[in-house]
Amino acid sequence: MGVMLALALPISSLIISEISPKDIRGRALLINSVFYMLGKFYLLFLALIYLDNLHSGNWRALILVNAIPAFILFWFALIFLKESARFLIAHGKFERGFEVINFMLKKNNPEEKDLVITVNE
Repeated sequence: MGVMLALALPISSLIISEISPKDIRGRALLINSVFYMLGKFYLLFLALIYLDNLHSGNWRALILVNAIPAFILFWFALIFLKESARFLIAHGKFERGFEVINFMLKKNNPEEKDLVITVNE
């Protein structure tokens, strides 16, 4: 678990730096780091409430309450985030994949024209 949490910040920073528009990239990376630290403080606060010490306390309630933001963000991502263009193209959904690529192109370069991509089958 600790290894996964240690990898979360660098991986999310890499993804944010790849997909965010250049004019907000630094701000997005800063917000990511700040929320990562706020999450650590949130967990520390919950541990102070639910655990008596490192060996006793209501750890089940701690896990349950700590999972609430994750469930909220899961549903938010499921509803609002687009699928990856690479995933769509790899699964033969070329039109939707190219729509996602054009969407990212417009976000990064508003004056750029749509890419016209033809698929030879």
